[in-house]
Amino acid sequence: MDAFLKSKESIIFNAIVALLTVGGQQLFSFFAFSCPCSPTENLRYGLAFLGVPALILLIVGFIFNDNTWRLFTGSTYDFSIQERSRQSLLMKYKLICFVMGNIIGRAVVAPVTWLAVTLLNGSYYACAVSEFANVDHYDIFRNMSADIRKFTLAQFPCAQLVPSNLSRVREEVLLELKYQSQIH
Repeated sequence: MDAFLKSKESIIFNAIVALLTVGGQQLFSFFAFSCPCSPTENLRYGLAFLGVPALILLIVGFIFNDNTWRLFTGSTYDFSIQERSRQSLLMKYKLICFVMGNIIGRAVVAPVTWLAVTLLNGSYYACAVSEFANVDHYDIFRNMSADIRKFTLAQFPCAQLVPSNLSRVREEVLLELKYQSQIH
């Protein structure tokens, strides 16, 4: 049993990190995210909630990886490999590439999971790009000035701010934005 767990250590670690990231993202969305519904703020706010946590998770992934510190301090698990790498420059570069691949592979699990779950949910993306939604095929928007259209679309993520005559359009636009979030 110990041998099995040892052989699957990386998979188990990545699964735990992914599950913790999904749970953290859901809690973060529930407690912290509230679209400002303002044409000047939606894009920055939505993209910040999409990208900043992923960047932080990436940095944390690099910092808390033992191999990162071993690479920068020069210590390795197996001194015989280190000795052989002195004999062959090619071997040394292969070892560095292997260690860097391992570090990067582990560090990207949480940020990629964050981005995948967030984009599948679609609410951050819908907030960020709502003011840029294509609504040319809706007659109600044809007579609006560009500024009023942008202001109205920016309010779509906040149902309470949207006039009742636009509720059907709002639902369709937000559904389209969520689709875009999931397929792009």
